[in-house]
Amino acid sequence: MAGARDPQGNDDVSASGVSPGSSALSEIADMASVPIEVLEAIESRFDDTKNFRLDPGIATLAQRLAEHRLASARNPVERAQIHRLLAARLHNAGLRQQALDAAMEAVTIHREMGADGRKRETAAPDFAAALTNLAVLLSDAGREEEAVAIAQEAVERTRVLAADRPGQYRQDLVIALTGLAKALSRQSRPAEAIGIAEEAVSLCRELVLPDADARISLLAQSVANLGSYRNECGRREEALEAVEEAVGSFRDLAGRDPAAYDPDLARALAMLGQTLEALDRRAEALSAHEEAIAVLRRPAELLPAAHLDGLAASLLGVGHLSDSPGRAVEAFREAVGVGRQLVAGGLASHEPKLAATLSLLGDRLAEVGFHDEAVAAAQEAVEIFERLAALDPPRFQGGLQAVRGCLARVRSRRVAAPVDPQLARAADADRSAGVRLVGLSLQLWRSGREQEALAAAEQAVTRFRTADAADADETHTGLATALMNLAGMLGNVGRAGEAIPFGKDSVTAWKRAAMSSPGRYDGSLVEALSNLGRMLWEHSEFDDALEVAREEVDWSRRLAEADLEAGLLLFAEALDGLVVFSTRRGLLSDALDAAEESVQAWQALVRADPLRHDSSLGGALGNLCKILTAAEREEDALRAARAAVTVFRALARREPDRYTQDLEQCLSLAVAAADSLGYHDLVAALRPFLDAGRWDDAAETLAEIDVVVSHFVGEVGVLRSVDGSAVLETLQDTSAHAQGLLIEHYRTRDRGALIRAVQLFRLVADNIGPDGEKAVRNNLANALRVQFETTGDAAAFAEAIEIFDEVLAGLPDDDPATSAAISNLALAWHLHYYRTHEPSSLTRAVDLWRSAVASPSDGPPSRFERFHKLGGVLDELFEIDGDPALLEEAADAFRQASAGDPQNPEYLTSMLGMLNRISERTYEASAVQETDAGVEIQTEGP
Repeated sequence: MAGARDPQGNDDVSASGVSPGSSALSEIADMASVPIEVLEAIESRFDDTKNFRLDPGIATLAQRLAEHRLASARNPVERAQIHRLLAARLHNAGLRQQALDAAMEAVTIHREMGADGRKRETAAPDFAAALTNLAVLLSDAGREEEAVAIAQEAVERTRVLAADRPGQYRQDLVIALTGLAKALSRQSRPAEAIGIAEEAVSLCRELVLPDADARISLLAQSVANLGSYRNECGRREEALEAVEEAVGSFRDLAGRDPAAYDPDLARALAMLGQTLEALDRRAEALSAHEEAIAVLRRPAELLPAAHLDGLAASLLGVGHLSDSPGRAVEAFREAVGVGRQLVAGGLASHEPKLAATLSLLGDRLAEVGFHDEAVAAAQEAVEIFERLAALDPPRFQGGLQAVRGCLARVRSRRVAAPVDPQLARAADADRSAGVRLVGLSLQLWRSGREQEALAAAEQAVTRFRTADAADADETHTGLATALMNLAGMLGNVGRAGEAIPFGKDSVTAWKRAAMSSPGRYDGSLVEALSNLGRMLWEHSEFDDALEVAREEVDWSRRLAEADLEAGLLLFAEALDGLVVFSTRRGLLSDALDAAEESVQAWQALVRADPLRHDSSLGGALGNLCKILTAAEREEDALRAARAAVTVFRALARREPDRYTQDLEQCLSLAVAAADSLGYHDLVAALRPFLDAGRWDDAAETLAEIDVVVSHFVGEVGVLRSVDGSAVLETLQDTSAHAQGLLIEHYRTRDRGALIRAVQLFRLVADNIGPDGEKAVRNNLANALRVQFETTGDAAAFAEAIEIFDEVLAGLPDDDPATSAAISNLALAWHLHYYRTHEPSSLTRAVDLWRSAVASPSDGPPSRFERFHKLGGVLDELFEIDGDPALLEEAADAFRQASAGDPQNPEYLTSMLGMLNRISERTYEASAVQETDAGVEIQTEGP
């Protein structure tokens, strides 16, 4: 129990006659004259359970006591624990940012004492708990990537504790697993969250706790979360079973202690509503959301910071499900008001939800005739998503397209005239009838007569399908419009499975129209493809959605090539959508191609209208940076990040409140890329600016990161125009520096050194004259081969092979460099075999070493070394092929190597080893023959 209560559930009165209600607790905690001992006595009355009536006062009390205790605490373990417990109390009270600050301080203290083994061992349980708290708070703040990393560390540390003392730490492990599953789900990884949540539920069912209600509550939370993740993955029936179990448990708990468990009951009811809606049990789903709202109104009133978001979720559920347009508008309006409160209170992660709610409100308002208010709501939704998508296109581009579609619908409804009464007297032609029926369906829909509207919309589609009008083009556009109308209505009444086929047919109709009148209907087709792709993705038809997105890009490309700004805008937006879908499906190469092209499109738009599109360009660059980083192209990622920083730096100077956060995040991307490249000194120089929030200074300093390379390029340009020999000297110095970086990579495995070496070799190769070109390009190819060896980058291998082939093709057979060129090719293909296990690569290496042995070139490597290499690859090929002739050829190659350099112990060892293998194979073959003969004799009988 959270606090002492009388049998009726009212707050009791302490011995001092002071009610422990929230306001009284806050007043007492704020009174400097109240002794600390009294505050500690009051604190001891409350356990860790939440209580929406008391949590604000408990938080105030906890802050006062924490300040007092920190003033005297010197032991870092004790200080970390004070911050951790304070964070929990602040979180219960909905003070998210203060809780996050305290939780981060607790974790920071633990990390700083990491070198002290004794303290670290003592503090291990508190450190694990602090990490668990921090993960939850980061997730609530919308910082999903950080939340997942911290939650994974929390689980790892808690597992170690639970393995040693399961009775003491199994509950902590359940809580840590629950936090990790939540973080994964919020990062759009529900399938992974399911496995984690299932483990948490399984462990929780085995728990034995002194407080039975605490165990029931923990199990109910774990089961409810598991149901939510299953629902996200389409496992509806399993999800319903889990969520119904959670609702039953929380209903019992709330009956005994409503102040502690009403919010949990409301949350479980909201999950039940979402699951029932997914099962198309709309009436039951609506009832669950209405009950959740009724349960949560009191907690949201007393503790809005903690419970308003839950109230908003159920209000949205009612708005979606209500058959009454009036009730839907009422629910959406209240949800918008709640969303504004949350955003104003500092919960920036709620902004996408606020925008989506505004869009839904706009749709419903337009249906019931409030056109001006509808357009204003939809426009505000678009503005919010434009700002969010500029920062993080993969996450918000789909939402932006959705709210733009809503705005277009609302505006069309606003200017559309009512159905003309004279249409009833129009000709009986099918197309005219179709037009009338579309108009009638819209009129009925706005009046709340949805079933009649659907019937009219279906008839309109039927009429257009059978139309025999002379103007086939008009027939196609009419049919496309009718199909889009019907698909939208079906989707809005929860019949999504039926809506998608009509959406597909709409695309087909617009495509016929676009083909019959090139350029006239391409924009409408692109919009239809965008709507269909989003619909397919939202209903987990991911592969189909991806194909539609690709087609949308192809059609919008035609508009862009016509040099129309509107077409280019559709093209850029289509590319951003393809980036989202490709990234989420793990198609890194496709995502990268689309992201690079998206940046080019936005750059063209910025040149035409900088003030309108510059934020979109910055977002596209940031997105490109993330994908390049995932592709291990750190140098390119750094360039993209620096470009994004440049864009957002200018924007942040103009509108700091709107774009400073974007600048901060792009700086973080740039710093991460720079750090991976080994620019550690400059990254260290950036840290003070970043820690102090001096983003503009950090952006200026970041411009120096490529100083070595940019200085080199500039110096070559200047020297070439003055003195060619000076250029050659500079290039030779740079080539030597690159070689040193390559050696550093071999010694330290520093990938940044390798990348810089490749970069510098490439620059030298691009600027040096014919005399040194072959040698430099050979160095570049070798560096690319090492890059492939280190990272598996297929593009680096392909470029290396291309360069090696070019170098070899330009050399005479007896040139001293020829043997080295053949050997380099052979080594590259041998390496490719090790990385890919493709037998053809090994065969290619064998053929090349045979050529190296036969080559008249007397350059390095020595002929004896070439024979030795040939013997080795032949031996490997024998293991795959099994041809004894390969062993004989290998043995002969090893003999040649040993005869040429008898003092080389490696050559001698290889030769003797091969001869032993041949001897053993001969003996084994002989034994097999003898055994076979013995069997034959024995079977003849006496």
